[in-house]
Amino acid sequence: MKHPIISLGIVIAAGMLAACDNIAEEDRYIKVEKPVIENPQTLLVMEFTGNRCINCPNGAAEIERIKKDEGADKVISVGLHPKGNPNTNPMLALYPERHVQDFRSDAATALYEYYNPAGFPAAVFNGQNMSTSTLDWMERASKALQKSANMSIEAECAFDPQTEELTVDYTVEFGNTISEKLNLTVWLVESDILGSQLMPDGSTNDRYIHNHVLRASLNGNWGETIANGKPGESVDSETPPLQGTASMSLKDTGWVPENCHVVVYVYRDSDKGVEQAAEAPVIKGAD
Repeated sequence: MKHPIISLGIVIAAGMLAACDNIAEEDRYIKVEKPVIENPQTLLVMEFTGNRCINCPNGAAEIERIKKDEGADKVISVGLHPKGNPNTNPMLALYPERHVQDFRSDAATALYEYYNPAGFPAAVFNGQNMSTSTLDWMERASKALQKSANMSIEAECAFDPQTEELTVDYTVEFGNTISEKLNLTVWLVESDILGSQLMPDGSTNDRYIHNHVLRASLNGNWGETIANGKPGESVDSETPPLQGTASMSLKDTGWVPENCHVVVYVYRDSDKGVEQAAEAPVIKGAD
């Protein structure tokens, strides 16, 4: 008596599978319209990565997908290559000439020691939300971008090709009230670096393009205090815009100014949560 029921179930299941095959591509996914956010907060993604990490190219690709989906003007990504992790140990790069590449920096190391990621790649979204699974990075990024910013940041670079001195001028204009200690950090980031990278299949790609590599911090590993957050003191829309300058020499670094950007961001000292971020090319028109 059970056989007809089982047969009928198989027929129904087969029909359902066939029906799925006939669903139009545009009907397979429910498209959710993104909310309109007033004064949206720029997303700063800090990614712990390394040239000896076989899964890190997947992380870099996922961040590029996030930028494409959310808008490149809304997402700033920085690759952190800290000291003290085997994934970031220097390796031989064959192009453009045979040399040992080393992307590690003191600023990245300070962040690595603070966040202590369980594995690589690991992404930190606006300073607080960390994940070592690329599968949920898109969702975390989308949620982070649904917040309004409490301030705006503008940054502009001046580079002297003769002395190779870089100067960064920034302006922070406050909006909503913040009664916390705030720090501001200025980073130098380089892209379009031809070098070597271990790949997910175990091979070595000697013509891999490394992007968004954190080279240095212009004002210390944790930046400088711009609001002390003492009881009874706060910053708000009545606070005059904060203007500041940071500088460094690129002489003898080997870094290509045309491929470099600066990232300026403000974060809460108490929990490292990023309030806002901005970026600017070292050389105008080099984007």
